[in-house]
Formats: sequence, structure tokens, C-alpha cells
Amino acid sequence: MSISIKDVAKEAGVSISTVSKALNERSSISPETALKIKRVADEMGYVPNSRARVFAMKETKQVVFVADIPKDTAFNNPHIFEILMGLQHSVSSNGFSLIIETVEKKNALDYISSLYSKGMVDALVIHASILTKRLESMIVKSNLPHLIIGQPDYQSTLSWIDTDNTLSGAIAIRHLLSKDYAPIAFVGGKADDMISLHRFEGASRELKQNGMSFLDQYVFSTSSTIVSGMNTAKKILKMEKPPRSVLCANSVIAFGLMQEFKNQNVKVPKEMAVMTFDRYPFSDFTEPRITSVDMNMFEIGEEAGSILMKKLTHPNLRIQTFTSEPCVFEREST
Repeated sequence: MSISIKDVAKEAGVSISTVSKALNERSSISPETALKIKRVADEMGYVPNSRARVFAMKETKQVVFVADIPKDTAFNNPHIFEILMGLQHSVSSNGFSLIIETVEKKNALDYISSLYSKGMVDALVIHASILTKRLESMIVKSNLPHLIIGQPDYQSTLSWIDTDNTLSGAIAIRHLLSKDYAPIAFVGGKADDMISLHRFEGASRELKQNGMSFLDQYVFSTSSTIVSGMNTAKKILKMEKPPRSVLCANSVIAFGLMQEFKNQNVKVPKEMAVMTFDRYPFSDFTEPRITSVDMNMFEIGEEAGSILMKKLTHPNLRIQTFTSEPCVFEREST
């Protein structure tokens, strides 16, 4: 049960209006009283109902997107900007402004708590990479209008939207099998890369439905860099019985793989077919160009904005959904 401002007032022995003044740092009460009230509020775990405050103050007409966006994001993860463009298009068409804030995961809870306690925005969009269970607890207790971009990697009650990476993996395998490119190798990212994991799960499931499976020696983990892709290509080419095709978890890995195949004069797709997910940033720039399972990231952002507008009207609305149907963008590598 959440703590209300009335509970804080009762515990501190003051009126509700005095608690409000203290928490909003009004100068009409003494510093000693304000300090006492803040201490009581902290001890009780009180979180201000920012929606009620914003309602009283009228809407800010602002939505904030919070994510950890490091220096090389434009190069390593250009999809985030496609999502932002779709989100911006959606919220602006409803008369809202989009604020973009980059915050490290360790600081996300404090930042978002401060943002809402001050009533600075109407709603927030959070990238799943900075989500923690403590942050989820705060959002739930405060009933904050929110949407998570990406499915949380644990059972969650929050509202989220994501591409269906498991389905994408299945679609990739269907394409490779239709071209008679078995046996197939899978080159994934790090062990904690949930996108890579979900794509592998979908690929594995589809193989099983066709009476096949990935051989252990054909499954690789990498650091999702060009160099790691090149090193994996070397391992594959040294095998006594190499696979007929390689499915890469992302286009960065695939680019490294293709570079090494080119260095060793491997003919793609005649000798080794290659497929990946996502067209950006590299699949359009290899020779031959890489076939990929593509998702419309702009559509993801646009749909996220639409869902958020609904949640502003109905804060208790809970939505957990996949959107944007993956499709094969066939190029010369298959």
C-alpha cells in the first residue's frame, strides 16, 4: 500500500498543506519544519503522486525519453535514432514535446524519481537497458505513465513494447532452409545479450520443427564487434566440416564475417551463405550485400508514442506487446 501525503502529515504532526510546502521547498515554513517533514517522508518511503501534482498545475506537454546513449551509439546502434524519430513524430502530432536524456543505469532511479517529484514531464519512455527492479518498484508505486522500449529480461508488470526477436529468428531459418542452406551456424553476441538470445531461441525452435538442430560446434558467442566476427569466420573455415550457411545475430558481426570470407577468397553465397538481422549499419555496404531480417524501427517509436498518449488518459492501462512484423530483405549473400 502506497504512502499518501496525508499519512506523512499525520506522522509529522502537521497539516497536509505544510507537508506540500516542505516537499515543494516553499519558503513560507521554517527550515527546521521542512527538514523534519522531509525526514519523515523519507523514512516512510513516501513518493509524491506526480500525476496529481501535474494535473493541478496543468499538463507540461512534455515526454522524456531516458536511455544510456554513449558516444558511439550512432555507429553501433543506429536503431535507437529511428525509434526516436518515430516517437517524436507520434508525440508531436499530439501537441507534446520530446526531451531526450542520457543516463547511466546506476543513476536512472535517482534521476527519474527527481524528474517526477518535480512534475517536470507528463510521461516517460525508458530504454530497457537501464531498467532495474528498484526502478520498476518506484514506477509502479507512483503510478507513473510510462512505456519501456524493449521487453524486460525478467517477469515485469510494467508496460513495454518490442520487436519480436524470437519470431525474427524463426523467419531467418525458414529463409535459409528454403534455399537449402543447411547445416546452419549461428554467431551470436555476449551471454547477456537478450536480443541475440531471443533470436537464437527462435532459430532453434524453427530448426526443431523441421527435424533439425544446431550442432554445438556451429554455435558461437562473440563480443558483437567486427574483429570478433572476423575471428569467428576463421574458426568456421578451419573446420573439417564447415556449415553451409551462417546466421549472424547482428550486422556488425556479419560485416566482420564477410570481411574475413573476402580475405580468404570464400565465394558468398556459392560456398557459404550469410544472413543477419537488421539492415543497419553494415548490411548495405558489403560485397555481396547481406540478406537480413528487417524490422521497421520508426514504426516501433511511432507505436510507442501512440500507446503513451493512451496511458496519459488511462494511467492504469497495462500494455505488453510486440509490434512491427519482421520481414526478409533478400540480398545477394543468400
